[in-house]
Amino acid sequence: MAAKFNDEFIKETEKKLADNLYKAAVYLKGKVKEALNTTGNPYLASAGPSGRHYKNENPSEPGEAPHKMLGNLMRSIAHAMSEDGKTAYVGSNLEYALFLEVGTVKMAPRPFFRTTLTEEAETIKKIIATGTK
Repeated sequence: MAAKFNDEFIKETEKKLADNLYKAAVYLKGKVKEALNTTGNPYLASAGPSGRHYKNENPSEPGEAPHKMLGNLMRSIAHAMSEDGKTAYVGSNLEYALFLEVGTVKMAPRPFFRTTLTEEAETIKKIIATGTK
């Protein structure tokens, strides 16, 4: 027996999936912000040739999420959807977010996106499939 799906059914299904993907992106954004929202840490501020510089007096250890100083990184976490509703994006527009996530030649990674995504993968799958946690 062959199954036939009409265009309306397919459009409704695609719309539900897009809505669920949006919910999953919002959920992940919140969880990433939670990972970054540790209690503020004391820091030193100094003026330099290219502006103010900040140094955390209690930096995170390699492999840990970055410790919060001013909260700029946490506030920069955002989500967006592609126009076709088939792709969700969660990220930051701050250049140093990438350096923290993957590290540099002088600093070991302080991942917060990848670890959160890994920890929340099952919940995210459930939200995409059903629309609820």
